Amino acid sequence: IVAAPGIVLEKGDVIITPPKARMGITFIDNARLAIGPNSRVVIRAFDFDDTTHKGSFVAEVTKGQVGIIGGQISKSGKTAMQVRTPKSVFAVRGARIVVTVK
Repeated sequence: IVAAPGIVLEKGDVIITPPKARMGITFIDNARLAIGPNSRVVIRAFDFDDTTHKGSFVAEVTKGQVGIIGGQISKSGKTAMQVRTPKSVFAVRGARIVVTVK
């Protein structure tokens, strides 16, 4: 389906951007993804308790470039927010990172 403002993402959803498109996603814990052109990202897990601000987030970047800003989940534990690529796994702890997969 074509993305639109307010669309709800589910575990297992795949985000694909065409060669001349970009996409921004803000999650309910205030984590943000900026997905570049010609990218592919899979949301493997997202669970968030808005009372305790704890949960888990796993995104898999298989192609392209993604900028990530950690939200409340990233501050709840060392491995609570992870970004996986074909060759590595990053734990995001309130940081800002950019991942490029060719």
